[in-house]
Amino acid sequence: MSVQLSLDGSGRYGVSTGVGMLDHMLEQLAKHGLLDLTVEASGDIDRDPHHLVEDVGLVLGQALDRALGERRGITRFGHAIVPMDEALVLVALDLGGRGHAGIAFNFEREMLGQLPTENIGHFLEAFAKEGRLNLHVRELAGGNDHHRIEAAFKALALALRQAVAIDERVGSEIPSTKGRSHEAFDADDVALADAIVDQVRKGRLPRRIRVADVRRLFADRYAENFVRVVLANYAEGGNYAKTGQAPRFRRVSRGLFEIL
Repeated sequence: MSVQLSLDGSGRYGVSTGVGMLDHMLEQLAKHGLLDLTVEASGDIDRDPHHLVEDVGLVLGQALDRALGERRGITRFGHAIVPMDEALVLVALDLGGRGHAGIAFNFEREMLGQLPTENIGHFLEAFAKEGRLNLHVRELAGGNDHHRIEAAFKALALALRQAVAIDERVGSEIPSTKGRSHEAFDADDVALADAIVDQVRKGRLPRRIRVADVRRLFADRYAENFVRVVLANYAEGGNYAKTGQAPRFRRVSRGLFEIL
């Protein structure tokens, strides 16, 4: 199984698990969450897709946890209520580091294509556990099982999109009163910002950079979210600029920065 996830994506996806309904739901997650997501998975689905579905949830959760790193600078909380025809589903989540899932559907069928409806809860529970997020999914109304699950995954996508967004007012702090906080000018932040500028000047990075460019250059040494925080905070108008540090970057568009 292979999963690649980018938080600062544009909703691009390539998903192949052999379970058509699961592929469809993961595509919704990527598209509406503005995540770039690639999933390649295979297993003995003819006998029972349970293990494959659960394993995809586990590995996707691990990819999210790895991308978030220390979870510095993120909004942390997200929620959405999404309709699909007669169905209405609420999703609320907290990326605070505590894995828990509360899932409530009223499915009427045992199967959606090749996907047993009982495995939908298993997938979401595995994702929450390995992603270290508190996840609640509640069906508020529904009469069609396809509509129920699709509304749920679209709501999950929107809630994740909110929660992983960088809040520049948070700076480089972990958004928690219990977790370790950071001074405005953490030495690691300064070092990475300086290193990025130096690598651009040496021609090893383009003048317009994305998080993926930085991570590739440094062989994925830094968690995706850490690079996002540094770029956002050192951009014009970011947290560091407001506190007297000279900005290093200009934000061109979502996820794209230019060296000043």
